[in-house]
Amino acid sequence: MGERQQHLSTRSIQTYQRNEQRQGALEQALTIMQLTNNSNLPTPVVAAVRRSMREYDAGGSNRTITQIIDSPRKVALERGREDEVVVDVVDQIAPLIGTALHKLAQLGADSAHIAEERIFINIDGWKISGQIDLQRIDEDGFMAYDYKYTGTGSLTNGEPKSEWVNQANAYAYLIEKTKGIPCKGLFVVAFLRDRNRARAENDPNYPQADAVLIPIPTWSFEDQENYVLERVRLHKEAFRRLTFGEELPLCTDEERWKRQDKWALMKEGRKSAVKLYSSSEEANEALKEKHYVEHRPGEAIRCNNYCPVQDWCDQFKREVEEA
Repeated sequence: MGERQQHLSTRSIQTYQRNEQRQGALEQALTIMQLTNNSNLPTPVVAAVRRSMREYDAGGSNRTITQIIDSPRKVALERGREDEVVVDVVDQIAPLIGTALHKLAQLGADSAHIAEERIFINIDGWKISGQIDLQRIDEDGFMAYDYKYTGTGSLTNGEPKSEWVNQANAYAYLIEKTKGIPCKGLFVVAFLRDRNRARAENDPNYPQADAVLIPIPTWSFEDQENYVLERVRLHKEAFRRLTFGEELPLCTDEERWKRQDKWALMKEGRKSAVKLYSSSEEANEALKEKHYVEHRPGEAIRCNNYCPVQDWCDQFKREVEEA
């Protein structure tokens, strides 16, 4: 290795070490990102959003549970661009309402429950934390509850969202690891923002109340630990790559909220599809005279509409260019 290369390598390692030490401080900095008000909402609404963002405190964590279950690429880019990330007030209204629900629920907690406790654990030199909305601890174990302000679409497939399952089990790991008591049950309390009462009357499978208690499958402690350790490893690797200017790991289809590709059976002279298929084989088998098959790539909903770091994401830019 040449003298210049060795110097650059040493400097990069020192930068990595300094940045790793700064991660806890950056957690707080990210809550004070640039805020726009493109809809001209009243000043008190903007002030409420800004205050809610400023009051968030992860206790100097390198990463929170909410972050480690998320895309390592996205979180790393947020870290690298903390001074440039811009969000609009409108996009923070739902989180603001969610925060208000958490505070109301906290006021109702009694002596049998622990509300809004943040638990810390050290993993491979990083401080990891999670704030559990509600815990009930008995002699034979604990139950944990996570509040979600969400839409009815989150409940339509009959199964809890995978990110809810991951998050709840990661919280359970923190509790059992630090308190030494087993998990008896995990739940999400879903507060539904868009429930239609008329539809509920006609569809027994539709949510029948504005708030729903959803049991979450509980993994073994070993599986919980393996999951958390692996997620921390992935995020540490992404952070290392960011520091050294290397290619970041790609977001998965699930992390991008990518819809499945579809193959449309089209008829000449007709604008809409005759039928949509999940594979080209199925569509081609149904092909008839004066018909043709049109491939419709699934949209990455999060990348296109909700990702705050899409401007700096080379994965997103490549896919836009190839579309």
